[in-house]
Amino acid sequence: MLTEDEYYLRFKEYDRDKLFDIIKNRDNYQEKALKATLRLIEEKGLKENLSELLDSLDAEKERIEEEAFSEIVVNGAFFSKAVKFKNENNYIHIRTSEILKLEAALSEADVDYFSEDKNIDAFMSLHPTHRYYFLTKDLKKVDEIMQELGLTDPQQDVKPFIKFRFKTMAIIVFAIIIVLLVINSLGV
Repeated sequence: MLTEDEYYLRFKEYDRDKLFDIIKNRDNYQEKALKATLRLIEEKGLKENLSELLDSLDAEKERIEEEAFSEIVVNGAFFSKAVKFKNENNYIHIRTSEILKLEAALSEADVDYFSEDKNIDAFMSLHPTHRYYFLTKDLKKVDEIMQELGLTDPQQDVKPFIKFRFKTMAIIVFAIIIVLLVINSLGV
């Protein structure tokens, strides 16, 4: 472990930037090293520059702390809302193509909701959907909006997809019958 004088001799040839780096990173240095650095700064007439550096470091630290605090507040509000809505366990799935229509109607009816990132659910199920959570007090309004817009939860209502598959199968079977009849009439 070095003495203050030994640190002084080691740092004596350092230029202004190296000395200021020690001060900037003071948490990484022993108290003796910092005292030697401050002696050298004073001897080299850099005390005024050091004051400016410390002021700028304090301002930067304050700015970072304010940003971190505002991010905590925003994230805290997001997660608080998520917990509040998810705990009531009232949710629906909406096809991604119907998101804008639903959100506009919910906003118009002044119904609060919680929804996560709209890209998550699109890849998680057979049909691209998005989940919305509601408070129990708003369920009647949500039901009315869903009926008014003709929206259904695609994970509960599979009829449109069954109809599509049935129509497709009927067309394929009909085409095969025609091909067979043509082949039969040609005597092949």
